[in-house]
Amino acid sequence: MNSPIPLGIDIAKLKFDAALRLSDGRWVQQAFPNTPEGFQTLQQWWQQHASGPVHVALEATGRYGDRLALWLYQHQVCLSLLNPARVKAFARSRAERNKTDRVDARTLAAFVASHHPRSWQPRAEKFNQLQALVRRREQVQQLLQQESNRLEEVPAIVEGSVRQVMALLKKQIQALEQRLETHFEMHEDLAEKQRLLCSIPGIGPVSSTKLLAELPVEQLQDSRQASAWVGVCPQRRESGSSVRRRGRMSKEGRGDLRRALYMPALVAMRHNPVLKVFAERLLAHGKSKKAVAGAVMHKLLRICFAVLKHSCRFDPHHAMA
Repeated sequence: MNSPIPLGIDIAKLKFDAALRLSDGRWVQQAFPNTPEGFQTLQQWWQQHASGPVHVALEATGRYGDRLALWLYQHQVCLSLLNPARVKAFARSRAERNKTDRVDARTLAAFVASHHPRSWQPRAEKFNQLQALVRRREQVQQLLQQESNRLEEVPAIVEGSVRQVMALLKKQIQALEQRLETHFEMHEDLAEKQRLLCSIPGIGPVSSTKLLAELPVEQLQDSRQASAWVGVCPQRRESGSSVRRRGRMSKEGRGDLRRALYMPALVAMRHNPVLKVFAERLLAHGKSKKAVAGAVMHKLLRICFAVLKHSCRFDPHHAMA
C-alpha cells in the first residue's frame, strides 16, 4: 500500500501556504485564504494533484491553525501537529538557508515524509469550551489593562468615557469567571483535575484553569514531551573543551503557558517544600535568580503533568524521591 502523500502547511492569520510533494519528487505549492472557503479550495487542489490520501503537517504554534486542523479532522484527513523545535532542528539538518512561508511549508512536508509522525485528534469538547472561556477572559483583561493605561493620559473631557468602558469590561470579566465556575460545576472530572493541581503549592485557581485549558496532557506521552511542548526544557551548549556557554531555557513552544507558570514558580520557590529545596540548592551552586526561576518553572510543569497524568494529589515525599 502506498504511503500518504506529504502535505505541509505554513499557517498565518489571513492565509496559509501549502506544499505537496508528489511521488515523483516534484513540488506543487499554492497559497489559500485562511477561511472555510479556503479549506474547501485546498482539498480540491490537492485532489487534483495527489492520486491518493495525504498526510498534512501543521506546526503546533499560535491559534491561527485551530479551525483548519479541526476541519481536516472532521473530513477524516490524516493530520499531525508538529513541535516547532523539532521542525526547526530538521530545517537546520537540511541546511535550509531561507525562511519564507513557501520554504517552511516544504520543510513540514519533508518532515512528514521522513519521520511519519503520529496523527492528531482534537480534545474533548469540554476542554475546547474551557479553552474558549479562558482565552476570552485573557482578551478582556488585556482590553481592561489598555483602558487603564489610557486613563493616565487622556484629557478630562473623555475620562468619563474611558471609565465607562472599564466598568463594562470589569462586568464582562465577572461574567466570564461565573461561566468558568458553572463549567467546572457541569464537569466534575474537570473540577477534580483542578483540585489535584491546586494541591501543588504554587498553583492556584487561575494557573490551574490555564493549564487545564491549554496543556493537552492526554496527547503527550510524558513530562519531557510536555516540557518541550511548552518550551521550558533546558538547552545545554557545550562542545569540545572550549565551548562552555551558559545553558538556557529553550523558549520554543507555548509562550502563554510559560508566562502563566512564571508567578506560580516564584511562589513555589518560597512555599513548595520540594521546589524550595531545589531552588536553594541551585542558588548555593551559584546559579542566577533568573536561571533558578526558569529551572523551577520546568520542574513545576513536570509535577503538574504527573499529577494530571496519574490523577493523584501532590505528595512532597514522592516528588523528592
